[in-house]
Amino acid sequence: MNMTGYTVPIQKDMACANATEKISTVAAQAVSKKINGMAFKDAETFLEKLVDGKASVNHKLHTNAAESILSLLKSAENNAIAKKLDTERLTVMAAAHKGPKIFRGRRKRAFGMRMKSTHVQIVLKPAKIKNEIVGKKKLETKNDVVKKEGKLSEHITEKKTAEKKSG
Repeated sequence: MNMTGYTVPIQKDMACANATEKISTVAAQAVSKKINGMAFKDAETFLEKLVDGKASVNHKLHTNAAESILSLLKSAENNAIAKKLDTERLTVMAAAHKGPKIFRGRRKRAFGMRMKSTHVQIVLKPAKIKNEIVGKKKLETKNDVVKKEGKLSEHITEKKTAEKKSG
């Protein structure tokens, strides 16, 4: 299931959400860059602190962008729960791009006005766990076996003497 319209190719084990929000593109990009790659729970607590004014991104609060991205993150969490994914092991991939131009209509003497809009995408993907091998045994090389036995130096000296005799 490869969904189009996302910056990342989407697989079945990913949960995603996107929306066009009426927020600043620069603020949304700064916040999404900060939470990109974070664990889901860490990103959620960071955004809540950002909304409360207890944290900042580049010494700025970006509360409107943080509120929008937090609501989108909660929507992605609900999608993950519906797909029966473990929310403890998810990482956040966030992106923000400039949205479509929306014009407010013109009145008698006034000119029209362009409204700001931003495309925000949140993808929750399972985190890769280091040193976890599922269903396969790691093949041992000759050096690994020699290191286990503690005979690495003996093995190297034997190789060198054998090369000198043959060469």
